[in-house]
Formats: sequence, C-alpha cells, structure tokens
Amino acid sequence: MTFDSKTVRKLYNDNVSTIPDKIDKTKTLEEQARKAFEMRNTFRDEARALMDDKTTARELARKFPSVTFEEMVKSKMSRKGLTREEALLDIIKTSSKTNEKVNKELGLGGD
Repeated sequence: MTFDSKTVRKLYNDNVSTIPDKIDKTKTLEEQARKAFEMRNTFRDEARALMDDKTTARELARKFPSVTFEEMVKSKMSRKGLTREEALLDIIKTSSKTNEKVNKELGLGGD
C-alpha cells in the first residue's frame, strides 16, 4: 500500500514528533542519541517506502542520504563546532524536527 506524498509527509512528521517521548532518559546520553537517530532513520525509510511517487522518494534519498551514527556525530561536531557531548545532545534535540523546505515541497505548510 502506498500513499500520496503529502499524506506520507504528514505521517512522517507525526511519527518524528513522538521521538522525544520514546527516549529512555535513564540511558546514557550516547544510548539516547543512538535511539533517537535510529528511530528517525526508521521513520524516514518507512515514509519513503510508503510514497506512491517513487521518483520523489528516490530524489529525497539522493538529496538526503542515510549516514551512520558516527558520521552524524562528526558532521555536527565539524559543522557546528560542537563537542561530542554537545553533538549527542543536538542529535536528540533535532531528532523531532523536520525539514521545512521538504514539508513545503510535499504540500505541507512547514513545521
């Protein structure tokens, strides 16, 4: 079963918004960040699979490819000048945010 891009994007946004509530705060910072990262990737991959517009799904995968957890940490440290701990916190913080430009392109008004 597949759906139009707008419906899928809304579902993705709804799922991503729940990530902070699903993170076990008793775990280490690294474990929390990994869980947030994994959930977001899962939601993203599921959303792309549900899109009936496979051309758009492939384009999103090309523009926003999957990276490993360590690649994400290193990227945040480099791009934002963060320590590893700050990068882990940023992964958690941004795990529930979505790309406003993509939201608009797929028919939503943004976050």
